[in-house]
Amino acid sequence: MEAKGIGWLGTRTECFAEMVQFATEVLRLTPSVNNPDFAVFTLPDGDEFEIFAAGNDDLPFPNVPVAAFLVDDVDRARSELEAKGVRFVGPTAHHGAFARAYLRAPDGHVYEITHRPASQEPRP
Repeated sequence: MEAKGIGWLGTRTECFAEMVQFATEVLRLTPSVNNPDFAVFTLPDGDEFEIFAAGNDDLPFPNVPVAAFLVDDVDRARSELEAKGVRFVGPTAHHGAFARAYLRAPDGHVYEITHRPASQEPRP
């Protein structure tokens, strides 16, 4: 497995409104999704910054930022990493051409491996 870049950064926070304001007014990002507890900002290169409200318990990571390493094939990368003893949190999620899987690194934090199609559409 070779990481091609960091294609996604997500954070779950108690300061949801303030973070959305920071992203829009300070970083000058435009939300592609702007829900009461979830916002997605797609950067010009297709990378994404997602902000989740603290009450969003569907996420396998705590209130810390999580980075996703961009890979060519999530299923193949997961198999290679599992063969090296890396533990994953839950199953791999597939959404059309998008895929992602959460893993626990040696520092105890959760990271993600992800793939997006060459068209660089926003993830679902």
